[in-house]
Amino acid sequence: MAAVGSTEQGNSNPLAYFAPALAILFLMFSLFDAANSILEEEREGTLARLMSTPTAFAPVLGGKIGGVFLTGLLQLSILILASRLLFGLQWGDSPLGLALIAIATVAAASSLGVFIVAFARDASQAGFIGAAVALVSAILGGTFIAAQQYPQWLQPFSKLTINRWALDGFTSLTLRGQGLVAILPDIAVLSAFACAFFALALWRLPQRFVR
Repeated sequence: MAAVGSTEQGNSNPLAYFAPALAILFLMFSLFDAANSILEEEREGTLARLMSTPTAFAPVLGGKIGGVFLTGLLQLSILILASRLLFGLQWGDSPLGLALIAIATVAAASSLGVFIVAFARDASQAGFIGAAVALVSAILGGTFIAAQQYPQWLQPFSKLTINRWALDGFTSLTLRGQGLVAILPDIAVLSAFACAFFALALWRLPQRFVR
């Protein structure tokens, strides 16, 4: 795994590390906030009115979760494009690898946001938990200091975060010049996170909202 300032493949641009790190941090905050809008609608009564219509719960929930996912994907795409155009940051030589790690990261973060919403008592609690999770994940995952520099006992905790696997995947592309094959483990773990959080959220949300 690459650390900050790696010169493998000749790339010593610090943005090759910090642009993905900060993009993931901003993504987590925005997706948690977007997911929290479900509870805002519950508080304002909008969700109850939707549930009173003949529309089944699954399409309503799917539309809201899909909206959260698309919001995150659009935001991450804009950040990648902006860093490329404004700062000349190269995001690697594998467009497919970049697309897949971006989709897996957004899916994992979206699912975690919906998971928090599913188990939180209200919008205020979900907002507090989401902010705490985003900050702790950023610290453990290496947003500010490369996680590979952490002591050995902290490494397992770092690898429990979405940030760590997403950042490892992105920096393998931006810092090390690697391709799709090198980041397949990162994509697989992020996909597993997404499936696990999404399954738990789908199990809980109908119990919470369907009366």
